[in-house]
Amino acid sequence: MKKLIITTAIFLGLFLSTSESSSKYRYYDRYNNNIDVDFFFDALEPYGEWIEIGYDEYVWRPDFVGYNWKPYSEGRWEWTRNGWHWVSYEAFGWATYHYGRWFHDDYYGWVWMPDNVWAPAWVEWRNNNNYIGWAPLPPYASFNRKRGIYFSVRWNSGYNHWNFVTYNNFNSIHVNNYYVNHSKTRHIFNSTKHRTNYYDRNNRIVNGGIDRRYVERKSGRKISTRDIVTTKSNRNLAKRNNTKNRRDVVSYRPNRNEISKAKKIDRAKITKGRKLKSLKTDKVSIRKSREINKTNRKDITKQKSELRKNKSNNKSHSPIVKRSKNVEKKSYDRTKSTNGNNKSVKRKSTIKKENTRINKKVEKKSSNNSSKVKTERKVVKHKDNSRTSRISKSKSENKTTKKVVRKRVKKEKTKSERNR
Repeated sequence: MKKLIITTAIFLGLFLSTSESSSKYRYYDRYNNNIDVDFFFDALEPYGEWIEIGYDEYVWRPDFVGYNWKPYSEGRWEWTRNGWHWVSYEAFGWATYHYGRWFHDDYYGWVWMPDNVWAPAWVEWRNNNNYIGWAPLPPYASFNRKRGIYFSVRWNSGYNHWNFVTYNNFNSIHVNNYYVNHSKTRHIFNSTKHRTNYYDRNNRIVNGGIDRRYVERKSGRKISTRDIVTTKSNRNLAKRNNTKNRRDVVSYRPNRNEISKAKKIDRAKITKGRKLKSLKTDKVSIRKSREINKTNRKDITKQKSELRKNKSNNKSHSPIVKRSKNVEKKSYDRTKSTNGNNKSVKRKSTIKKENTRINKKVEKKSSNNSSKVKTERKVVKHKDNSRTSRISKSKSENKTTKKVVRKRVKKEKTKSERNR
C-alpha cells in the first residue's frame, strides 16, 4: 500500500508541475511574434493619427493627451514571470507599451514606431537610494539574447523623458499621483545610475529592471508575482486593468486569425508629414515585418530573373533536354506495371541508360559534323592554293615572254641601223 501511495503521489506531482509549467509559458513561449506591422494601422486609428515621415516609414501620435503627457505614465508596475510588466490604463496601451518604441520630436511631440516583438515593457531604468525612475526606449534600442538591450547609436535620453517616484509608491495602483515634480527631475536624474537589465529566459524577454528584492527592502513591502491572463479582444481592457483586483494581469496579443483578417492600409487616412529632424532613420534598429517581406519579394524576383537568363543562355542545349524528357515519360510508362520499390530503381536506371545513349549519339553526330567541316575546309584551302599557284605561274610566263620579245625588237632595230 505504501508503494502505491508513493507512486500515485509522484505521478500527481509530476502532472501538476507539467500543467503549471504549461499554463505559465503557453502564452509567452516565444518573444518573436509573427504579427504583421500593418495590423496596428487599423487597430490604433481610433485613438490617434498615423503620419508618413518618409518613404514607407510611418509613426503614430496619440490624440486627447495633455501637453506634459509621457508614455508609461498612466498605469502601474506589476512583477510577473516576465519581470516588470506595465499595466496600462489607456485603450492603446496593449500595443504601444509592449510593441515598438517611442521617440520625442520637437514638432510632433511623442510618436510611436511599430515593431513586431513583444515584451512586458520597453523602458530604461535609473535609481539611487531614494528614487526609482523609468523612460521609454528609443527606436535605436533592440534586444539580443546574448547582449540584452543594445543601442545602435550613443544614446542619452533627456531628464524630461523620465518619471521618478519613491520606492514606497513605485508599486501603487495609481503611480501617476506620486511622480516627482518636474523641477526636481534634473537633480534626481544626475544622481541616479542607468540600467536596462533585459535578458532571455525560455525564449521569453524578461524585464529585470531594478531587482525586486532591492525594491522590497527599500519599500518595506512584499511584492507578489502576478499571473498573466490573455483575452481574445482588447475592448474595455483598460477598465479591467484599472481595478483593485490585482490577482492577475490581463493582456491582449492578437491571434493569427485576427492578423490574417486585418485590412490593408488605407493610404488616404495617413497624413503626409515631414521627416523627423532629430531621428536618424538609417540607425533605427527595430525590426519591421513589412521591410522584411519586401526584401523577400525582391529576392524572389531576382531569382526568377536569373532563372530566365539561364534558360535563355542554355537554349543551344535544349534538344538534348527535350529528348531526355521524352525518354523519361516513355520509361515511366513502361515501368508502371511493376510493383514495390523496384519500380523507381528500374525507372531511374533505364532513364540514365537512355539519356547516356542519346547524349553519345548527339556527341558523335556533332563530332562527325565537325570532322566533315574540317575536311571540307582543307579541300577548299588546297584548291585555293593550287589556283593561286597556277595564276602566279601564268603571270611569270607572261613576264618572260614580254622580255624576250623586247630583246628581239631591240636587236632588229640595231641591225637595221647598221645596214643603213
